[in-house]
Amino acid sequence: PNWTAATQNLFATTRQTVSEGNNATLTVDIPEPAPDFTARSTASSYNFISLFRKSGHINALQLDTGGGASVVHFTGGNFYRTYIPWSGVYDDGNWHHLAAVYDSSSGMTAYVDGSQEGTNYNSGLLDTTNTRWGVGCNLADPVSELYDGQLDDIAIYDRALSDTEVSTLSSGGSVTSGLVSRWDFEDKVYSRYQDTVGGNAMYLGSGSNEPTEASGRSGTVLDFDGTNHFAGMPDDASLDLTDQITISLFFNTTQSSA
Repeated sequence: PNWTAATQNLFATTRQTVSEGNNATLTVDIPEPAPDFTARSTASSYNFISLFRKSGHINALQLDTGGGASVVHFTGGNFYRTYIPWSGVYDDGNWHHLAAVYDSSSGMTAYVDGSQEGTNYNSGLLDTTNTRWGVGCNLADPVSELYDGQLDDIAIYDRALSDTEVSTLSSGGSVTSGLVSRWDFEDKVYSRYQDTVGGNAMYLGSGSNEPTEASGRSGTVLDFDGTNHFAGMPDDASLDLTDQITISLFFNTTQSSA
C-alpha cells in the first residue's frame, strides 16, 4: 500500500499522522528534535502484544497468540524468551506486579507478585538500539502490539534487584537504590507524564491515540484500549543499560492472548 505522512509542530513535540486509504490513522506526539518516525495502525499479521519494550534491547512482557507470555531480552544479536504462565492465570482482571531482572552474568529472571515464574540463563551484555521505548505497544515503525488493559508505577533500575527487593516492590513498598526512572502517572504536563526520578518524560499518543486516566491500584493509572492507545519515551543513554537492569510495573488486564 501507499502510505502518506504529514507533520505538524505542537508545543515541544512534533505531531505525525499516517493513513492508508480509508483505514483509521494513528497520530503521535514526539519530542523535538524528532528522528524520522511513521505511526500506523496494526494489521492482523501482528501476533504479539507488548506492555513495555524497547525493540532489540528488552521487552518486559509480551503476550502471544497461543495464550502464552514471556519476558524477552536481546544479547549477542539474538533474542531469548523467559516464559511465564498467562492465560487463565494472570489475565484475571486483578492487579499484579511484574519484575524482569537481568544480570549479564546469569541471565533473566521473571517474577510475578513477588514469586519467580521463569528463568533464562542465556547471558551477556544486552544489545542496545536507537529505538524508542514503547508503553502498551511496540513503538517501532509501524506502531503495533497494542495492549488492552491498565498499567501503573513503571520503574527502571540499573542493577539486578534481589528476591527480597522484588517482594518489597510487589507489596507496594519502595526500593530506591539504583532507581533510574519511574513513572507513577500522578504528574501529567500536557501530553506527557513526568519521570519522578530522571529526565525521561513519557509521551502519549495524541487525540484518539492517547491512553485514558483511571482510578486504580494506587491513585491514577493508565488505561489502554488495545485498538488505538499507546505511549512511549525517546531513546536515551540513561536507559541503555547493558550489564544489569530491573524493570518493575503493575498490570491489570483480561487480555488472554494477542
